[in-house]
Amino acid sequence: TIGFSQASLPGDFLYPVRKFADKTGYLFVSKNDQPKLGLKIANKRLEELTIIVQNNQGRNLAPAINEFKQSMVEAADKLKIVNTVNGSPKITREIVKETEKLRENKEKVEALGVVVGETKELNQALSQLAEREIKDLESRALTESQEKLLAAAREDFAKGNFSQALEKLLLLSYSQE
Repeated sequence: TIGFSQASLPGDFLYPVRKFADKTGYLFVSKNDQPKLGLKIANKRLEELTIIVQNNQGRNLAPAINEFKQSMVEAADKLKIVNTVNGSPKITREIVKETEKLRENKEKVEALGVVVGETKELNQALSQLAEREIKDLESRALTESQEKLLAAAREDFAKGNFSQALEKLLLLSYSQE
């Protein structure tokens, strides 16, 4: 049943089995990897939404949007875990990568004429992560070029561009290695 459910979409009979299989994945990954898995699941939901729109399956559209929104809330909750543990640059890199993929998938869906709404929860979690990284870097000795990157990250942060701020902070962490 689980195998057959993998091709199901929101609104289909076997979809609850697919959702259950996705959620059990949290049991098999470390706490540090849960935010990345949450973002991957949110990306899956956007991909499902794209398929529904492309196949003109209007009856599945509302359930798919709801599934995406629910997965975003769950991903944001998992992302807050990183804010409370000592996150590594590797974890932050993976989060930024998945967040960028999420943004691209959201743009694809919206280009097809479907508005999925804001992702407040994700923005809030990214804000907390970026703020923690900025505070950590402010307490370190940085070169002039690193200071410029940090200033650019602060500027993005102030504008609410948390994903871009995190990207700059990652560049800064690469230059420290």
